[in-house]
Amino acid sequence: MQARIIREDIEISPSAVLSEDEQAQTVTRDTWRNGQMEPVRFWKLGAIVSRPDSYMLVRMGIAEPHDEECLQRAAMTPDDFRQAQHAARRVSAGISPEDFPYYDAGIITGYNPDGSYIPGPNWDQMPHDDEDEDDE
Repeated sequence: MQARIIREDIEISPSAVLSEDEQAQTVTRDTWRNGQMEPVRFWKLGAIVSRPDSYMLVRMGIAEPHDEECLQRAAMTPDDFRQAQHAARRVSAGISPEDFPYYDAGIITGYNPDGSYIPGPNWDQMPHDDEDEDDE
């Protein structure tokens, strides 16, 4: 069963045992972790993962089926697949559940280090709390 990775930010567990072919489809990048830079392995975009549970990567929205067996096992409609990809993007952006509506509407794309919103293409649609203005 095979799935093709469709994101560049998919980490590989340090304990994962990879075949030589799979190792050739990875890249190691220095990543900030626990207050220091650490080497972390990632799948390359387009990597083909051949494992009995590859269909789970498809269901998570981070891969697409690469063979018929994976397609059948994932058992997803095109709409299911789009929703899974969207959920994977939200998780990757670190969006809090209470902000899902803002992210989904394109009002925000994520958060700045201070926790404030990163404006999205529809930032002008952000609801404003007029109560604060009344207090001033």
